[in-house]
Order: sequence, then C-alpha cells, then structure tokens
Amino acid sequence: MNKKKQIIKLSSKETVTVGKFKHVDVDSELKEKCEREAFYLLGKLSTQFAELEELVQEFICFLVLNENVVGQYLLEKNTLDSNLKLLEKLNEYYEFQPEIIHATIQEIYTIKQIRNNLIHGTWFIHPDNFKEKIIINVRSCKIEVISDLAKKHKSWTNITEKNYNILEVEEFIKIVTSINHRITLLKSSLVSWKENEED
Repeated sequence: MNKKKQIIKLSSKETVTVGKFKHVDVDSELKEKCEREAFYLLGKLSTQFAELEELVQEFICFLVLNENVVGQYLLEKNTLDSNLKLLEKLNEYYEFQPEIIHATIQEIYTIKQIRNNLIHGTWFIHPDNFKEKIIINVRSCKIEVISDLAKKHKSWTNITEKNYNILEVEEFIKIVTSINHRITLLKSSLVSWKENEED
C-alpha cells in the first residue's frame, strides 16, 4: 500500500516531505527563530525563579523579624534549599497557614528540579516539523546508575537527556509566576497576622 506524500510548508525556503521516507531540511533562519524563542523563555524562567528565591527570603524575614534588611543580611548566602528547610522549621513554631506553606514548599522543590535541568543542562534546540513545535533537548553530564532488575544488571551513563517543548517551558513559567504571586499574598497576610498576634 502506497502512502500519500504530504508537503508541509515551513517557511518560504524549505519543505518537509512526510511519507515513506521522512526528510527534514531546516534552514538557518528557522533554526535561529527557534533558538531566539527558546532562549527568551529560558531567560524568563530564570528571572521568575530568581524572584521566587528573593520572595522566600523576604517571607522568612517577615515571619521572624517583621522586617527585611537584617533578615536579608542574615540569609543572603543561603541556598534556596537551605531557606526552604529553614522556612519549614520556623513555621513549625509560628504555625502560619501551615498547610499552604508546606504545599508551596513542596511545589517549589518540584519546579526547582525542572528549572535546574533547564538552566544547568546543555541545550540542543530544533524544530519538530511534524508537530509544529520547538523541541529543547537538554543533556546533563552527571554519572547515573541504570538498573535493569529483570537482568540483574547495572550500567552507568554520564549523559541524561530530557526533551521539553516550548509549551511545557511556558507552563513552567506560569507555575513559577503563580507561586510568586501566592508568596506575595502570603507575605501581606503574614504582616496583618503578626500585628494581630502582638495585640
């Protein structure tokens, strides 16, 4: 049975033939466009995450000291992990909206793994011409054990790979933005809560 060939128009300079034999001819203009969009989103994710780290620090400062300057000085060298653990411990004492704080911390840990993979990995950006998406292949050079329990065999690899498409990266940015907004609202209600505690 012969498959019909389809011609997909990608730009004025290239076509992709989809049929028995798949051939992709991507010109440099399309590649540059893909890279610009991907790097723009990487920058946006990085900036939003930096804001998240700052908001966590500020929140801890207001939780303990009800001010920002001294607290920021004390916390400025801390990693995000250190600050999240500190926030969890401190809130065991203060008990300010513990369920929401705990859920937010867990959500930050999850998105942090994705963010680190994207920020610290090596990117290979290419268009997925058949789905009209940009694919970001992220490689990380860390030693990992791959276990095959059925064969009772272990192997080692130094490259792990994960593919993300642009829509996924945009969704990660929305999640971080949402967390930032939530922390900002929590900080506002924390200030009122502390004032009521003092009365």
